Amino acid sequence: MFACQSLVPAVATNNELLTTNYFPQRMTDDLKKIPLVLHVGYHKTATTFLQKLVFPKQQQVLYAGRPFRTKAIGDFFLYNQFTNPLLFDPAVARERFYNAIGDWVTSSNQSLSEKKALLVSHESLHSGPDWFGSEVMMMSQRLKNTFPDARIVIGIRNQVSYIESNYKEYLLHGGKLRFKRFMEETFAFRYGLLPKLHYDKVIGQYMDLFGKDRVHIYLIEELKEDLAATVNKMMQFMGAESSSDFRSENVNMGLSRMSSGLLRVVNTVMASDLMSSTTTGCTNAFREGKNFEEGCPGS
Repeated sequence: MFACQSLVPAVATNNELLTTNYFPQRMTDDLKKIPLVLHVGYHKTATTFLQKLVFPKQQQVLYAGRPFRTKAIGDFFLYNQFTNPLLFDPAVARERFYNAIGDWVTSSNQSLSEKKALLVSHESLHSGPDWFGSEVMMMSQRLKNTFPDARIVIGIRNQVSYIESNYKEYLLHGGKLRFKRFMEETFAFRYGLLPKLHYDKVIGQYMDLFGKDRVHIYLIEELKEDLAATVNKMMQFMGAESSSDFRSENVNMGLSRMSSGLLRVVNTVMASDLMSSTTTGCTNAFREGKNFEEGCPGS
């Protein structure tokens, strides 16, 4: 006969309950009272600019990243992005998220009293396991199941410039195909990018799930034309007042058409293709417990 240990945990003392349960639970409860805002992308819609130069400077916004404030927060997004629907548990994901945020807030001694919104920004929230976004509909439902009361911010841009920008990203990470073949022959474009160009369908999906009044759309063209006004509208949607100490900078410089052609030639000789590098890089990052931006190309 095997000697079986009891599966019933030992009863904790009052002091243990206070130190291990009460305060973390209280922090989690306080965080859940703050409206959650998810900036879900798209890629290439000034997301890096907002993440580095705008969101962290909003005094009434508790900004958890990206860049993520702790490894635990980054690991949550790896779990959210790369877990197959068969294995994904929204309740587990939600608690894991708030626990990670709570630990960060506690360790950094942040006050929640003036915060009007809890904001996270990551393009993978809409795109899913691959950079081009082949699971955009599944991810919208995942977010609804995990964070049913969240507010959603979506950035879009002119479809023609969006395709060109994504093709340049494809080249930057080893893509070898000419533009025409990229559009006609690749899974990335036909199954990933092309459906996302139907903005009305994607935005309509989010509005159906979360409600029209809980989805905010901005255009990258509006950001370029009037940064302050566009950010002000975004902050008003979050229920916060905008802090004006940000400035317009071009964080991600695009390739010129000549540079794109030269890079494609170099890739043909030297580079691995984006499809294989994305799979390998992201898998290794996940295995090593790295944040998304540490291991995945095109993030």
